[in-house]
Amino acid sequence: QQGNLQDAEACCLKVCALIPSQPDTLHLLAIIYAQTKQYALANDYFIQAIAAAPQRADFLGNYANALWEQGNIDDALVKCEKSLALNSNQADVHNTLGNVYLAQNRIETAITSFRNALHYRPNYPHALNNLGNALQKVNKMEEAVTCYTNALGLHANYPEAYNNLGQALKTLGRIEEARNYFLKAIALRPNFTQAILNHQEVAAI
Repeated sequence: QQGNLQDAEACCLKVCALIPSQPDTLHLLAIIYAQTKQYALANDYFIQAIAAAPQRADFLGNYANALWEQGNIDDALVKCEKSLALNSNQADVHNTLGNVYLAQNRIETAITSFRNALHYRPNYPHALNNLGNALQKVNKMEEAVTCYTNALGLHANYPEAYNNLGQALKTLGRIEEARNYFLKAIALRPNFTQAILNHQEVAAI
């Protein structure tokens, strides 16, 4: 939780040496490897954790998110569905499922999933940001602006939300506001390529 993943990994491996099939330890190792983008290791430990505790909905949901990050959309969808069949009130899994549907260009279904995530966790900035992205795709710009604004009210240092808000405002013709939000995104993440390009586009207007 403190971000000291190397020491966390070492502790987990010591536990595994003593109790090889301890499901929570296998799952934590999978999360550590997913966060460090060591996806082959992450997938292996997720599979072991799920084999050791097949009824753990959170294991399946976190594996689904890792698969989505890898672009393995079909398998991510299957894991989301299995996870939600075990426990339907997991906001994180509904959010991942929405991202899967977005990747499949199933926009209205994605919107439903993001709204489900927010039903179970109303103050969920990532789901608000993702809902805004989906609403932009169906040209509901004002609703998207509200989503991004609410996300930033919950998480002020959220560069993606600033960039996305800028995009929605640019589409609405609110160029000066858009320019300011792109600059905020860049201030938070100086190497944010898309925000830099977006700002360059509106700077000349």
